Amino acid sequence: MPASLYLRILTIHSYLRWFVLLAAVAAVVVSFSGMLRGWPFKPSGRKVGAVFTGLLDLQLLIGLYLYSTSPMVRAALANMAAAMKQKDLRVFAVEHLTTMLIAVVLAHIGSFRAKRASGDKSAYSRALLWYSASFIVLILGIPWWRPLFRAIT
Repeated sequence: MPASLYLRILTIHSYLRWFVLLAAVAAVVVSFSGMLRGWPFKPSGRKVGAVFTGLLDLQLLIGLYLYSTSPMVRAALANMAAAMKQKDLRVFAVEHLTTMLIAVVLAHIGSFRAKRASGDKSAYSRALLWYSASFIVLILGIPWWRPLFRAIT
């Protein structure tokens, strides 16, 4: 794969992170507000959860593509014992992938559990719990020392 294509996709992944984080905040805020104010879960709670999980899924697909083509991950997988001693290699070979998979699963559990709740308040409280957990894992799994805004190539 040409390096320029890899960098373009990495740039998209980097910028999409901000939309995912905004959607996560929106999902948590709407869930909290809906629970407190007694809003009907459909359509507002359902839509914000769908946007959040949809963006997370898109980000995961792009991330899996990057994982499979990353020179850094290839280097780590070639010698995992040495990679575990180097922060960048360890993070991208193991930690980032693991935390992001967990975040996606938590968000999907929240969406599933909220849809099957018996009442609107219960739906919002379930969504709030699982979306908040997903958001926390997202925050913990993002490599914040990397460029926050990449140059668009």
